[in-house]
Amino acid sequence: MYFIPEQLNIQTQQLREHTVFNNWDVMTEGWYIALKSSDLKKATAKSCLLGKQRIVFFRGDSGSVYALDAFCPHMGVDLGLGNVIGENIQCLFHHWQFNENGQCVDIPCQEEVPSNVCLAHYAVTEKYGYIWIWPDQSSKAKVLEIPELEDKAIFFKHDEAYFRGCHFHITMVNGIDAQHLRTVHDLAVNMQASLCEPQPHHLEISMRGEFPQGNKRAQWMRKLFGGQYAYRMIYAYGTIGALTMMQNVKLFGKWNLPMLHMLYAYLPLKEKRSKVVPIYVTQKRKGVLGWIISHFLLWLTQRLFYFLKEEDGMIYENIRFNTNSLLKIDQPIAKYIAYINRLKPSKWSARDIGKP
Repeated sequence: MYFIPEQLNIQTQQLREHTVFNNWDVMTEGWYIALKSSDLKKATAKSCLLGKQRIVFFRGDSGSVYALDAFCPHMGVDLGLGNVIGENIQCLFHHWQFNENGQCVDIPCQEEVPSNVCLAHYAVTEKYGYIWIWPDQSSKAKVLEIPELEDKAIFFKHDEAYFRGCHFHITMVNGIDAQHLRTVHDLAVNMQASLCEPQPHHLEISMRGEFPQGNKRAQWMRKLFGGQYAYRMIYAYGTIGALTMMQNVKLFGKWNLPMLHMLYAYLPLKEKRSKVVPIYVTQKRKGVLGWIISHFLLWLTQRLFYFLKEEDGMIYENIRFNTNSLLKIDQPIAKYIAYINRLKPSKWSARDIGKP
């Protein structure tokens, strides 16, 4: 018999529960990554499982992407098996057609279409080469952008998604856990944290410090980057994280280095696992040399990420995350959890906050 960690040691190790944070029954409002734009050609449809919600995405003849609840209201067939006709999707079973707003517009066996035959429809957008969905008819914000790259042409690179055996809220803590840089990654970094909420439903945490004269890894980093180190995490609606590294760093203490940026897109899966999609982003530069520099920066971002990812991976496969014993140094984590708990649950949540 398999038990998830939260179901273990209940009598001897009390687990602090939260309204939203680490709660598998709640999906907050926000943009969720769905599938690559290139995987949805014109006049095709695909259904995806997003948390406990199966959604059908289809691209009409116009090139626009639409998203509806996936099960036909007639007999429940997955509309992802159907055909796209113009800007409508047709059920494979009885050929009922639904438009982009989820309204049934054609039933072949009769002329009259009941006005109450409809499906929920959702806001969708395309960015960074992916299709994103908001669990409501309209969104309240755009997909997170790196502040330094807003309104600029960008290059981006996709990486393979990876999976964790815990809620993605827990994996998001990793970037602001100053203690683990020393204990797991052997980086003796003395960090100071600053926190702010630059806009509603966004949390920004900046970590700054110096590499001490400790172990060889820290000494090497100090010589290469001049001793100073800083990075920033931005969380948007608890569904996307943006990491900016190499802030105010000088190579050998002399030459300014460009900042490195990446995004993490998160999605809950069945059997209480999480999917994490890394996306590396940089400014698009002109000319052949600019192309080389941009691609080198994407490669370097990926290398630094891999350095941290591999050492962290084993931790999240059997973690029973508890917040009963947080320390003063864990203040960024406590602030992050409070931020998550303030987020609004969407209609995709399995139950209302505060109800069993």
